[in-house]
Amino acid sequence: MAEEQAKQTKQVGNAEKTAGASRPVCFVIMPISDAPGYESGHFSRVYEYLLKPSIEAAGFEAVRADDEIKTDYIVTGIIKKIVESEMILCDISTKNPNVLYELGIRHAFGKPVAIIKDKETEKVFDIQGLRYHEYNESLRIDTVKNDVEKIKEIILKTYKAKEDDFNSVVSLAMIQSASVPHKRELNKDLQFVLNAISTLESKIVPEVKPDKQGLYVYPGVSAKIGNEIFKLGSHVFDNDFKQIGVVDAIIVPKKILVVKGNDGKSVTLSFDDVLREGLGTVPF
Repeated sequence: MAEEQAKQTKQVGNAEKTAGASRPVCFVIMPISDAPGYESGHFSRVYEYLLKPSIEAAGFEAVRADDEIKTDYIVTGIIKKIVESEMILCDISTKNPNVLYELGIRHAFGKPVAIIKDKETEKVFDIQGLRYHEYNESLRIDTVKNDVEKIKEIILKTYKAKEDDFNSVVSLAMIQSASVPHKRELNKDLQFVLNAISTLESKIVPEVKPDKQGLYVYPGVSAKIGNEIFKLGSHVFDNDFKQIGVVDAIIVPKKILVVKGNDGKSVTLSFDDVLREGLGTVPF
């Protein structure tokens, strides 16, 4: 038993080196909003008291999509995390369609995913042949301790088997897994058209009006900083995949963004600050 645990720990350690981070990422796919039949905030408690401790005990970094993020984040950032994360923990409780859709994407790419659900949720027919763990949704302290240990073991076993036979309908059906194609190069004609459009856009002078402090603000017009596009109201993310606030103002010609933080306080950032800190409007 001790030898087996040592092997699992070594494997996770190897993943850390590959990921170039302190710990490999385990992305959590689960219901985020409140669901009928459950108390308000139930699944946030499931994450904090059950899933996150299980993931961290297994040696991974727990990452979950925030329910305050906009739809464009769902379409881009989550999909990227689903495909690229070293490990996925998927809670199919309530048979949430978004969760099942995201689980399907992970399976399509033939990458390891550990599946769990609460005991109140009926089995899902299409995946009932796969291994999964049922946890007690009451989150009583005696059941949580037991479930944390079992979920930790499932994560490690699933991750260990990623190159052999892990929990995937694709592997069961012996279908070739999907892969992310290499970035395609634009042909010269299309590149010429895009450059021409970009040149025209740069010559358009937007309506500018002063704010209450006499500083000039672009109302509803974007500012391109590096490869990122910032607009008034855009959500701003840091390198750790966390939302730090929204764009409250774009000041011209000082090249300054005013970002209103999640705590309600505003922070003034130069465009250089934005580039140096790697801030962006899409969290990846």
